[in-house]
Amino acid sequence: MIEMLERILDNLKWGETVLVEHSTYTPTSKLFHLILNWAKEREYLILIDDILDTLNVYKQHMKIAGLETKMLDESKVIKIRGIQKTGNVIGYISRSDIPVLNKRYQEIFENYFNRERVINCVLGYEKLLITSGSKEEVLQNLINQVMPFIGFEKRIAFYYIPTNVLERAFPEALPLIESVSTTIIKLDKAGKNILFSIVKSIDNELDGIELRI
Repeated sequence: MIEMLERILDNLKWGETVLVEHSTYTPTSKLFHLILNWAKEREYLILIDDILDTLNVYKQHMKIAGLETKMLDESKVIKIRGIQKTGNVIGYISRSDIPVLNKRYQEIFENYFNRERVINCVLGYEKLLITSGSKEEVLQNLINQVMPFIGFEKRIAFYYIPTNVLERAFPEALPLIESVSTTIIKLDKAGKNILFSIVKSIDNELDGIELRI
């Protein structure tokens, strides 16, 4: 199973934006851990966007599940709001207003990763959207934070989104994110296992794959 997942990850193209959809009752730490291990084994740089302390939640879940967390301490982190310092924080953004947030994020990213290939895991992105003041701000966030990186060949991004949270707060946001994502992975509970499904992919060989993990 792990080898199959690693082959799937190897087939992703640089410049992809991968959406990992899950519900709040589906554990995601196992897949997160696997992606980090895969990136480390291939000597890719790892960047984690930690929005409102979501990375610390993942770290505690990984600990409880008996998964190694040392790689989190070594991974570079751009922290957007919150108070828990987890990982190697290379930049902190305290402002949530979109123009300032996007400008500061671009500065930090380009400072560290302008010439290197990076696997970018984005945790808590839904929190930015549901704390936005209006639908217009949600749209601006998507346009300015997600879309500029689509096709950026030094990066593969994984956005972890709890769909039941986002659908309740901003039903219009999820289809917009899905429309710009190049690959969509859906995680569902299947008894004691997790059903891993690729429901959208620009690669016909990946589209429609289902695994139990």
